[in-house]
Amino acid sequence: MRKKVALLFLVSFITLGLFAQNKVVKGVVLTKEEGTPLSGATVSVKGSKVATATGVDGKFSFSVPANATTLTVGFVGYLNQDVKISSGDIRVALEQDSRDLGEVVVVGYGTGKKVGSVVGSVEVVSGKVVQDRPLANAFDALQGRVAGLQVYTSSGEPSQTSSVRLHGVGSLGASSTPLYLLDGIPVDGGTIVSLNPNDIESISVLKDASSTSIYGSRAANGVIYITSKKGKAGRPAEIRVSTQYGLSNLANENFFNQFMNTKELTDYWIETGFRSQAQVNALLAQYPFDTRWHKTYYRNNQPTTQTDVSISGGAGKTGYYISASYFNQQGLAFRSGFKRYTLRSNLNTQVNDWFSMGLNLYLGSDDRETNQYGANSTNRGLSLLAPPFYSPNDPSTNKRYEFIPGWGRYHPEYLEEKLPGFANNVQFNPTGYLQFTPIKNLTIKTQAGLDAYDYRATSKQLPSYIASPNNGNASESFTRGVTKTFTNTAEYKFNISNLHNFTALIGTEYIDNTTTDFFGSSTGQSDDRLMLLGAGPNNRNAGSGLSEYAFTSKFSRLEYNFDSKYFVDLSIREDASSRFGKDNRTANFWSVGGMWKAIKEDFFARSKWLTDLTFNASVGTSGNSSIGNYQSQALVGTNLFDGGNGWVVSTPGNSGLAWETQQTATLGVDLSIKNRLRLDVEYYI
Repeated sequence: MRKKVALLFLVSFITLGLFAQNKVVKGVVLTKEEGTPLSGATVSVKGSKVATATGVDGKFSFSVPANATTLTVGFVGYLNQDVKISSGDIRVALEQDSRDLGEVVVVGYGTGKKVGSVVGSVEVVSGKVVQDRPLANAFDALQGRVAGLQVYTSSGEPSQTSSVRLHGVGSLGASSTPLYLLDGIPVDGGTIVSLNPNDIESISVLKDASSTSIYGSRAANGVIYITSKKGKAGRPAEIRVSTQYGLSNLANENFFNQFMNTKELTDYWIETGFRSQAQVNALLAQYPFDTRWHKTYYRNNQPTTQTDVSISGGAGKTGYYISASYFNQQGLAFRSGFKRYTLRSNLNTQVNDWFSMGLNLYLGSDDRETNQYGANSTNRGLSLLAPPFYSPNDPSTNKRYEFIPGWGRYHPEYLEEKLPGFANNVQFNPTGYLQFTPIKNLTIKTQAGLDAYDYRATSKQLPSYIASPNNGNASESFTRGVTKTFTNTAEYKFNISNLHNFTALIGTEYIDNTTTDFFGSSTGQSDDRLMLLGAGPNNRNAGSGLSEYAFTSKFSRLEYNFDSKYFVDLSIREDASSRFGKDNRTANFWSVGGMWKAIKEDFFARSKWLTDLTFNASVGTSGNSSIGNYQSQALVGTNLFDGGNGWVVSTPGNSGLAWETQQTATLGVDLSIKNRLRLDVEYYI
């Protein structure tokens, strides 16, 4: 009995001693900007391993050594903060780390890295540049923001796919369009039109060989890498709702107003002897008008409406971003408009210390109306050639003419009514990845994605059209395109003596595309209300098509830097494509790049005005495979011979058809003075 009492006394003494050496600290961690709780923030005793994490309400409570005086509080994307331990509850407001925002860029494959450590020529445009702007196409917001990048939208159609050129035209016969990537998956330029610009986190423009050669056969015209928004683990939910409304008009009418009015034109005719005064008087007696034709062929005050709703945040180790949007823009020309609906759901989670995964889902549907008369048509672009003394309206009733007397053209609004045409595009872009870290510094990632669309176009000529009464026509076409991409990479990072830093990456990629289409048409419809294909008894026609291609690739990259001061990177890629002849099915592409962060040298250490001085150079090759799918094949077609079906050679084929290859060399200097004036100079061949 005495032994038990002594043992109980000893345990109680030790327990009281332990409590005497510790104390309980409580508090809450919030964001400085909004004051919202931060779930999952790390709270540790400075200089020790004693730590805890905040709960969903941002609060923490844990036991710390009695002699502890300072806590260190940290959270991803925020600046760490040291706070003194007090007797009451501790309130910590973390400030967002603006230095880290927008500085991480994905170059080639593998994990992202800071812009300042990228050897290649890369410019990153924040998603803030494109969000909340009333633009149908995100690339329109890039105009003038990236040196060497030209963005054209010449037709004025809201649904037009922008023409993008990086460092000019890069091919004589193939495409000069850059390679577009959405979250690492190649997409078509038309896909960008279907995206909601407010879902974009950043756009990276990869220019030189060091940054593009690892994309091999598709990167000769540069690479534009689009990263969609993602939620951050442990962040409270942020709900964002925005709506916009605007009106569009011709930006400048000076060009149109430079055309002669009726008096100026007829005076000129008389002065030059083209017409006599009597002839002019007779003409003006019949057509006593003075018309500015751009006011007839282009509409005023066309509305643009945009509404966006998004929810982003995270719980535990999972982040989410969900959004929906509606966009509607009417073009200035008749039968011109674009209406788009989008949904996006991005989810990423850190399952445990060695496994993470993510799934991005994007679905969009848009309706497009495109004016069929272009710049070289008198029904639109050349309408300014109409003499000003004609009128589009009947002066007795002030109603429009369906067929304009004298000018001999139909009114553009009448053409819109009698020749309707529209298209619908349904876009689907899912991307998923699995990422493993089996040992420290080794990252294995497998990713798959689709760029898929269904495009349906309809055009009609109503039977009430006075140019062809009771003889309508209709046509329908449907195209389905699916591009599948599968990518596997392994990346290993290590250093020697904390001075020699290495990153090695190897990977494989498989891409295939299948595009199918069919169409039908008929004529002879006699009622505006019955315009289906089956209602046309004459000239019924139908057809279908199939087109396919595939790529298989192997690539690798080695990066080295000494003390984050001297950088070298090497890349090589082997591509094989079904598009090329059997004698040249495979091609290799390579690059070598170097960078010197001169600002880190000792002789600049005391400089107060120079904040950055970096020199970089690169040389390498890339290819252009945008030539069509069957250019190397010997093809046959059908014909009629002696009353029967026959075959005829339509393309002789070329088994030696090879790649277009570019070799690019770039020299660059980055200079910053007091972080206020920045000068980036590049010379490229």
